[in-house]
Amino acid sequence: MWWIIGAGTIFALIFAIMSSILLNLGVLLKLKGEAEREISAYMSRLENDPNTPLMADDFYHVYTSIDDIPEPIKLIFKPENFEHEDYDFFVDIDYDESEDTPADDFKELCEGQNCQILFLYAYRMPEGQWLYLLTGIQLTEAEDQERDTVQDAALYFALFIIFLFSLLALLLFRRISQPVQAISQWASELTVENVKQDLPSFRYQELNVVALKLQEAFARTAESTEKERRFLQYASHELRTPIAVAAGNIELLEKLDGFSDLSGQEKQALERIKYSVTDMRLLTETLLWLNRKDAISPPVEVIDLLELCQNSIDDNSYLLKGKSVSIDLRGLPVCVEEPPVFCTILISNLIRNAFQHTQKGGVEVSLSNSSLRILNWEISDSALVTDSEQVGFGLGLDLVEQIAERLGWYYHCEIGGSGRECLLRFKPV
Repeated sequence: MWWIIGAGTIFALIFAIMSSILLNLGVLLKLKGEAEREISAYMSRLENDPNTPLMADDFYHVYTSIDDIPEPIKLIFKPENFEHEDYDFFVDIDYDESEDTPADDFKELCEGQNCQILFLYAYRMPEGQWLYLLTGIQLTEAEDQERDTVQDAALYFALFIIFLFSLLALLLFRRISQPVQAISQWASELTVENVKQDLPSFRYQELNVVALKLQEAFARTAESTEKERRFLQYASHELRTPIAVAAGNIELLEKLDGFSDLSGQEKQALERIKYSVTDMRLLTETLLWLNRKDAISPPVEVIDLLELCQNSIDDNSYLLKGKSVSIDLRGLPVCVEEPPVFCTILISNLIRNAFQHTQKGGVEVSLSNSSLRILNWEISDSALVTDSEQVGFGLGLDLVEQIAERLGWYYHCEIGGSGRECLLRFKPV
């Protein structure tokens, strides 16, 4: 719109300037033609009669030498620089009327008034002599009004052009913006349910093509998301049975008579298997819940976060074997009323992630009010990877973010120059 308005404004300005130039050019060409005809008539008379006197009339002052030209005129036109059939003119010239200036000579050209237009024409005769024709024009009141009318008309026409281009730009902008807004509104209302509906017409073929591409891209994304959701749902369902079988056999092993005869390492390995099976059970339940928008959240309980953090540290302490890593658990007991399964997954995931990616340094777990802050520093270069590459609790930190967002908890994780800091804020009791 602004490009069109700007183009119209430039066009109007060019028109106004050209009108003034062409008006002056028309006057100049008329004066030049009159001077050439006057010289031509004089040269014809001179050929027939060498004694023909120098032409003289009320319209022209004729000079045969530069020295004869009045000084004010020479200051204006510089006739010494003129060539054969050269000419020049000025409009609205204010020249000096000092004592040494024969001002009466100029006023005679314009009926006793200062001339509004002065014109000087130079012509070299065959004998090498020069003729200089000087004339002046003083517009009458009617002519002056006509000139003002022409100038005003040019100005009004220029303003009309600007208005016309502005109106055209506004109409074009509205005509184009309406279908653009329509396609924007249509795109914002696209859902999995209506993505297969027929496309509305957006007036322009280009916009219809864009809408078609958007629909196809949205359909592909929706199809991919649906496949992923179904895969997670089916996988979670199918994993329930082998997880239950594994958990049952672990309990059976613990009740066998020979369980007490197992060595410490064997019992520790069995405990790890037991923890892993429990983790898988919680994970499958969480994935099923995340993939069902209408799923009811598990029942809430009052949970002691300090105790839960200590248990998670103990369960994942095997990840720090052989590493020079200090653990610092700070804070007083903090109780929140939340689903225990999700609190367990989130806290265990964050602590496990910190343990896995700290090779030499420390892990600080601090509680304050209903907030949990986990900081690990001096992590190795291998730990500086994207969240999608993190191996924490099953699906890593992405799972933490999805659960926190679904439950309305505040979660923020940031990688600094020396480590990673994660902040999780629960709803207080």
